[in-house]
Amino acid sequence: MWAIPDSAQWTLIFNKTARAFHLNYPEGDHALRVTARVESLPHVETLTASFPLVDARKAVFQLQWGTTAVPFRIETK
Repeated sequence: MWAIPDSAQWTLIFNKTARAFHLNYPEGDHALRVTARVESLPHVETLTASFPLVDARKAVFQLQWGTTAVPFRIETK
């Protein structure tokens, strides 16, 4: 997963390349691109990836670092 951060929203990119060094971005091999709005939450010291909401058909995946949180919703039909 790669991220293009911005003050209002982030673009999260899920790439098909399983083994990629963080300095060599494998362009053109995207599986999914998602934009997510930035939210402010209580401070966390380390980068955290979590699923704060999960039920039978949907979940929220969230990245957080400091007070910046970037949640996006995942749903099945």
